Amino acid sequence: MRVCILVAGLHAWGKMSGSGSTTRRLAKALMKRGIEVCAVTPRRSGQNDLEQVDGIKVFGFSKYSYRDQLRAIRNSEADIYHSKDPSFGTWLAMKAAPRSKHLITFLDTRSLKDWLLVLKSDLADKHFRFAASYLYENTPFVTLGVRKADTVVCAAKYMVPLVKSRFKLKGSPKFIANPVEVPGSIPNKSDNPTVVFAGRWIPIKRPELFLKISKQFPDVQFISMGKAENHHRDAQLRHKYGAVANLDLMGWVDQFRSSHFQEIFSKSWILINMDLRGGLPIPFVEAASFGCAILSSINPDGFASKFGYWARMGDFAQGLRFLLNDDKWRYRGEQAYEYVKRFNDINIVADEYIRIYKTLLDRKIR
Repeated sequence: MRVCILVAGLHAWGKMSGSGSTTRRLAKALMKRGIEVCAVTPRRSGQNDLEQVDGIKVFGFSKYSYRDQLRAIRNSEADIYHSKDPSFGTWLAMKAAPRSKHLITFLDTRSLKDWLLVLKSDLADKHFRFAASYLYENTPFVTLGVRKADTVVCAAKYMVPLVKSRFKLKGSPKFIANPVEVPGSIPNKSDNPTVVFAGRWIPIKRPELFLKISKQFPDVQFISMGKAENHHRDAQLRHKYGAVANLDLMGWVDQFRSSHFQEIFSKSWILINMDLRGGLPIPFVEAASFGCAILSSINPDGFASKFGYWARMGDFAQGLRFLLNDDKWRYRGEQAYEYVKRFNDINIVADEYIRIYKTLLDRKIR
């Protein structure tokens, strides 16, 4: 069995993303079970047409050339094409390999309101890139690809009815959570209160709120894993907040190249998320796997309200006090750990996908 994963990035060549990290985890787990896995991704700086990452054969293509993308898809010669979020590439794969099976996993589904919010925040100065991204994910070909897919999966429960309604699907998509490697038990936490921010420093994630709040809690250790894509903006924020004694600006921490990522989550008490919008963020499940409580402005699948504090009014300081008071963070972090152990464990997720792959191939044979 050969599976090709279509994804925007693979957490390599400078493209750090939740979709890339979960794809890389899933691919490694599938290969351990004897499945041949490759990936098709837009080519990044320093990436060749054909590369290998953790044993995954990666076919790169120019994001400005559909012909080049078609070439990469055909070269992959897969039995199953697995799209991480639908795109024009999903439809291209169906045209390039009509006899193969096609599966889509929705990581995030954006309404027009969501796209307008993205335009006003992250990409306000990059209208061309915004337009290209919007059209790549929202053409009629994308809708056609979703409707013609052999199986549709959602990585969060709240997305199931949204995807079914938006694409007018006959049946409900299946829920399979994003994979994460869950430790056998919650590691020992730091003796001092420690909170972490994990993500890009882009306007829609509002990292400056995290940096500002560190000044209000001098007895709490704040750690930021991330940086701005704009070098000037990154330097500006580091200059402004770099002297805060209880704030550690780590920059990007690559979880596939060092153990620092796991060490930070292991000692942290709380993950803080300031997103204006989003699906179910990958850092939620990564932090939860280490027993961290979640303090967030968004609440997909009730993650923040059940496993921490939902700062729906932007009341992050109040939420942090609430979780620190009487060690509420510890109990809610334990609940988060039990949840991801049940749904997000990499072994459970990999087995779920293998069952789908085998079912699809059995149908093909019949």
